[in-house]
Amino acid sequence: MRCVRPLLTSELVLALFLAAGSSALAQNYKAPTFDEVFQELGYSNADKQAVMNGEIVSIDYERTRDDQLVAAVALPVKASLAELAASLEDGRNIAGEKDTIAWGPVPTGEVSDFGALTYDDKDSGEVRSLVALKADSQFNFSREEREFLKEALKNVASRDPATIEKVSAAYRELLSRRTKAYMEGGLVAVAPYDHGGKELSPVDQLRVEEEEGEGFMTRHFPTFWRALTNFPQDQLPDISSEFYWIKKNVEGRAAFVLMHQMVESRDDFLLVSQRQFYVGHNYESLQMVGLAMPSDSGSMIFSVNAVFTNQITGFFSGMAQSVGQKRTRESMEKHFQAVQKEVQ
Repeated sequence: MRCVRPLLTSELVLALFLAAGSSALAQNYKAPTFDEVFQELGYSNADKQAVMNGEIVSIDYERTRDDQLVAAVALPVKASLAELAASLEDGRNIAGEKDTIAWGPVPTGEVSDFGALTYDDKDSGEVRSLVALKADSQFNFSREEREFLKEALKNVASRDPATIEKVSAAYRELLSRRTKAYMEGGLVAVAPYDHGGKELSPVDQLRVEEEEGEGFMTRHFPTFWRALTNFPQDQLPDISSEFYWIKKNVEGRAAFVLMHQMVESRDDFLLVSQRQFYVGHNYESLQMVGLAMPSDSGSMIFSVNAVFTNQITGFFSGMAQSVGQKRTRESMEKHFQAVQKEVQ
């Protein structure tokens, strides 16, 4: 199972198919029990009991790639599934992230959707680096995107007062192109990053998460899993699919992120996928899937966070991965401490 943080937020199927097929598919759902989820995630009996007693318990999750950081977390909250779903509908899950600087919905993928996305005076270092863009790992761009930016900014002076807006406008165009490609072609349409001749593929990374989650998800949530892995095909009206841009602080630098969020809300479970299919720098992609189920006092949340970053590979990979795992778990615990406090 690849599950994560549920508080984070094109019907393409013919109407006749939906009317005949969605009801039949829904009957195939068999939501897991708490015990089944704990077992799937690898929680010990002691950790399980701690969660049932009200604690937030995170664990390391088995990695299958050197560039992968994966952690799981489980916790009870007093909020109902409906209340949790509402936090996804209005974007509170995005706004509440401590590293979020700004964000907005992306309904069409057109440049106009990114109108509020901009660098500001505090981002002068990022702006100067983009004006003097090099073929290295400082930013995540494809070779074609780097050439586009160089052409768009070739006559821009780094100290020109209008430079911030010119750089922001060029980045908005780049993000629009990435978003429309994903909306139309799904994960396979995501362009790889070129780090000066070294190519990094978010597609390969995110496909790993799909493969590892297939068994559990197809047993319990087959229509959701089909909608996620086959996007933009196999979409159903009771599974929402929304896109967002996010400007966030990543290791002290402003980074632009493109996120695809899918949500299915039913009486017996709330299921969420959050896929960051473009990240401006430092890490390459992120896949989160979150499961919440009703409990006697509210809801039980299970979450797994898989982050991919080339920065933990190489000669010192063992130490880097250990530190990265620790920070991933700490970040998830702090996030859910805030969630518990908000809904208690």
